[in-house]
Amino acid sequence: MNYRKILPSAAFVLCLVTMTNRAESQTSPDSLSRQAADTLGTADSVRTTFIPNLGTISSHDSTEFSASRFIWTDAVTLVDLLDFRPGLLTRRLGAAGQSDLMTIGGIDWRGAALLVDGRPMNDPVTGIENLYDIPLEFIDHVELLTGPESFLHAQNATAAAINIVTRQYNTGRPITKVRFMQGPSEHLLTDALFTQNIARKLNLTFGLQRQVTDGRFFNSAYDSWSVRSRLRYNVSEYLNLSLMDLYRRSVTGLNSGVLIDSTRSLGVDPFNEAEAIVSSRQGSQTHARRDITLHAIAALFPDSTWTTKAAVYYSTAERDFRDSLTSGLFENFSWNLTGGTVRQALRFEPLSVDFGGQIESRRASFVMPSLNPRKNYAAWFGLMSFNVANIVQPSGFVRGESYGEGRAFSYGASLLFRPVEIFELKAAH
Repeated sequence: MNYRKILPSAAFVLCLVTMTNRAESQTSPDSLSRQAADTLGTADSVRTTFIPNLGTISSHDSTEFSASRFIWTDAVTLVDLLDFRPGLLTRRLGAAGQSDLMTIGGIDWRGAALLVDGRPMNDPVTGIENLYDIPLEFIDHVELLTGPESFLHAQNATAAAINIVTRQYNTGRPITKVRFMQGPSEHLLTDALFTQNIARKLNLTFGLQRQVTDGRFFNSAYDSWSVRSRLRYNVSEYLNLSLMDLYRRSVTGLNSGVLIDSTRSLGVDPFNEAEAIVSSRQGSQTHARRDITLHAIAALFPDSTWTTKAAVYYSTAERDFRDSLTSGLFENFSWNLTGGTVRQALRFEPLSVDFGGQIESRRASFVMPSLNPRKNYAAWFGLMSFNVANIVQPSGFVRGESYGEGRAFSYGASLLFRPVEIFELKAAH
């Protein structure tokens, strides 16, 4: 028997058993031991101070448009996520960066409000927002509210209110993420993200996105930058603050369309894309916008569902259109606004009450800034619903608005019938 080979192996096994027994004795539960806090779950080892749902405006389930469902797809903009939604029709303009057209319930995109964490984002001059400028990596989930009650949440939400709820991080370990996509017409999208708690209750999130394409036809190139940052401070279990800065700048070629007859040749080839001639070879648009928002969510009542949400925001934008062949009022314009919103939710089962208000001060500058004075906008809203055995839910809602010298008052009601979980019928007016 070769003891020189057996003795080292036996010594190794004995050492391994001894270490295992020691580890078990060290991790055995007793009255003095305490498990270490998970730094990925909360920044406070004693009591969590993170209040969820900071940017939501609805209590309905929004998992249909959550990041877990679209982040692994080839979606580039929010339109890619909503494209097959019933009642929503999209028209793509053939290249990345060209603002897609959208119709909801027969009303065009100027009748749909886009919000980020409950804060209105629609351009006050054009009434729209280019969804290519909203990074998908910024989104946690999307609340799509249609029907008559959608007008409660923003000024121009006649057709729908689309609320982008951004992702909130609370991690003691650094997280980095890079997303890269490549598509037709030399389309490249690169997004980089970093986040970490830089203090016990303070989280920093920073993201950068670059998107470029040569376009399908001449003079339809697109080049954009998007920089986003956020500081979230969880003051206590009753109050959280979030300061967000979103800056976007893009240059888009505007060829005013393709001349269909430019490549026709005696019926042999009715259209040759490679030789197509565009209407404008020099038209372009440069657009820059910055949005700064301070959010607050507070749990001021014993019931955790009775949350109070408020936001104070400032936005400024500039648009520069260049084309030697055309001229008009909107060649160059800029605007800025300052505003704030507040929302309060009260739950008295089976009664639910939501109410809030919004104020804004706006100014847009065109050819002669002196002819465009600053105007003030104010609105208030209220919603009440009654849940009867989770089967029938009647609701009533009102909204009052004032803009400059104008006044408006709107009201409506709805009735939801849900006999089983997979079927519901809703009537509203």
